[in-house]
Amino acid sequence: MVLWCSSDRRGFSGPCATRKRRPSVKNLAFDLLRAACLRPSPLLQDISAATLILRGEKDTIATEEHQAQMKDAIDGAELISVPGHGHNIHWEAPEKVAHLILTFLERP
Repeated sequence: MVLWCSSDRRGFSGPCATRKRRPSVKNLAFDLLRAACLRPSPLLQDISAATLILRGEKDTIATEEHQAQMKDAIDGAELISVPGHGHNIHWEAPEKVAHLILTFLERP
C-alpha cells in the first residue's frame, strides 16, 4: 500500500513510501490520517442535516483545501476557519468553539 501525501512545511511530497525517515507507529498514524483527509468519503453527499465544519487556520493535518472538499461534498455545509489555532481547536479555544456551535444551532 502506498499512501499519497501532499507537500507540507517539511518538504514532503508524493508517495509516503518514498519518504526518507524511519517508519514508526506515530508516522504511520499521521500518514493514514492525512490520506483520509485527502479523500472525503462519498457518503458525505448523503448528509442532509445542517452542517458546520470548524477548522483551525494553522491546521497542518486537515488543511483548508481538505476541509473545502468536505464542505463542497455536503450540500449547504458551512466552513469556518478559526484564526490562530491548529488541529485541536476544541482544546485550544473551547469558548470560541462553543460560541460558534451555539450560534450555528440557534439559527432558524
